[in-house]
Amino acid sequence: MDHIRNKIGSRLRLLRLERELTQEQLAGKAGFHPTYIAKIETGRRLPSLEVIEQLAFSLNVPAAYIVQAIDDPSPAIAAAGSDFEEALVLLRSCRPGQIRFIREVIKLVKRHDVFDPPE
Repeated sequence: MDHIRNKIGSRLRLLRLERELTQEQLAGKAGFHPTYIAKIETGRRLPSLEVIEQLAFSLNVPAAYIVQAIDDPSPAIAAAGSDFEEALVLLRSCRPGQIRFIREVIKLVKRHDVFDPPE
């Protein structure tokens, strides 16, 4: 059950951040207390279907989008963790031409086998 709560919470957080909303703003739009939104996002509460539907309406997405699986078996994605999540947030706010450009940059990086720079 923890796995499901965490997945829904991560998805909700990602959708909220994509829309540049605070937890307080989403709570206000959806009619919930900000603390409840925080508990869902951190996996401490499992929202009911009705809550998911209200959150989805407030985020202008289908309810299924909040609960859809976001697992990716790729070890590289698992290792990237929050960097990958942040990249998704940024990509979802790009225009189509920007996405095509980013895709080409990624192809170049992979083709030339460029590795992560040391931190």
